[in-house]
Amino acid sequence: MRVVIQIVPQVSPVVCGVGDYAALVGRRMEEQEPGLRCGYVACGYEHAEHAQRPLQRNLTGACDAARMWSAVQELASEINGDSDGPTLVVHYSGYGYSQSGAPGWLAEALERRPVQFATLQVVTMFHELFATGRPWQRAFWNSGRQRDVASRIARASNALMTNREQSARWLEVVSQRSTGSVPSLPVPSNVGEPESVAAWETRPPRAVAFGGRHNKRFLLGETATTSAALLKEHGISELIDVGERVAIPRDIFKARGVRVEQLGYCDHHRVSELLLSSRIGFLDYPFDFLSKSGVLAAYAAHGLAILNAARRKDGRDDRLPVHSFEELPNRTSSAPIDLAAAAERAFQWYKGHGSAAHARTILQLATASASPVHAC
Repeated sequence: MRVVIQIVPQVSPVVCGVGDYAALVGRRMEEQEPGLRCGYVACGYEHAEHAQRPLQRNLTGACDAARMWSAVQELASEINGDSDGPTLVVHYSGYGYSQSGAPGWLAEALERRPVQFATLQVVTMFHELFATGRPWQRAFWNSGRQRDVASRIARASNALMTNREQSARWLEVVSQRSTGSVPSLPVPSNVGEPESVAAWETRPPRAVAFGGRHNKRFLLGETATTSAALLKEHGISELIDVGERVAIPRDIFKARGVRVEQLGYCDHHRVSELLLSSRIGFLDYPFDFLSKSGVLAAYAAHGLAILNAARRKDGRDDRLPVHSFEELPNRTSSAPIDLAAAAERAFQWYKGHGSAAHARTILQLATASASPVHAC
C-alpha cells in the first residue's frame, strides 16, 4: 500500500483553506491510485481542538521537528505497518505554521530528516511564498526572513509545485532547478466540481458575491452604483451575498430592480447549489494573483461569467476567463461582451487544473526521479 502523509496547518472541521485543499486533493489521489492512503499531520502555530479521527494527528500550538517526524512515523505505521516508505506532501503557507510567517522549525525539519526517512520523497506545494509591504507594516520587516525560510524549504524538498507562474519561476531560481521544472496550477474549487452545468441562459437571473469582505469592496460606496448598473444592464434581478457579511447599500440595488439577499456562511453543498443556479460571479482580486483565488476557482468550476472589480495593470491576459468592470461599460453600446460565452470559457478553463489534475501532478512528482536536494 502506498502511503502519503500530508503536512497542513489545520484539518477539518477547523476553517483552513490549505487544509481543505489537502483533504480534497488527498481524496482525489486515493481515487486515482487504488490502495493509496493519505494521513494528515496538523502543525499550525495556533492551537485548535480537533476531534480524534483516524489517520490524523493534531500537533497544533506546540509543533517542532521532532514531534512532526514522530507523528509521520506513527501514521505510516498505522496505515501500512511500514514506517520508512511514505511520501511526504508539505502544504506551505508561512503564516499557517508561524506567527511571523517564517517557520524556521519546518525548514530545519526537512533539512535534517531522521535517518529512517533519509530516502523519503518530499513534495512541497507552495500556497504562499512571502509577504511584502510598506516600511511601516509588519510584513515589510518579516519579508526577508520569510524569503529565507521559503528558499530553504524549496532546496530541502525533492519536488515542488505552486499555484502561480511567477512563484514557480522564483522557486526554480532559489532552489537551483531548471526553468519549467516547477509546475504551477491555479487552485481548485473547495465547494464542488460539477461534471456538467446548465446552459447559462437557462439559469435564474442571479449574481453571487462569495467570500470575505475584502472580496466584496465593489458592493460598497460609489462602486456599488457601478455594480448595480452592471447587473441591471445584463438582466440580473437578484444578488446573493455568501460568506462574510458586508453593509450592502440595498437601496442602490433596489433602485435598479435588483433584490439583495445575504445568506452569511453556508456549507459547501449549499454554495455549490447557489452557484449552479446563478449567472454571474463577482470578485475583487488583483489580476496578477487570480490563480490563487479560491473564489475564482469556485465560479469557474460552476460555469459562471466572472466579473472582477480590480483593475488590470498590464493589459488583458486572455488565459484568464475573467472580465474587469472597466471593460464592460466601454463595449456595451456597440459590442457588449457575451457573458454566456464567457461562462462557458470559464468552465472549460477550469477543467484543465481541477483537483484531479492537482492530485495527478503530486503523484507524478513523487514518483519521478528525485530532484537534487540542496540542504542548507
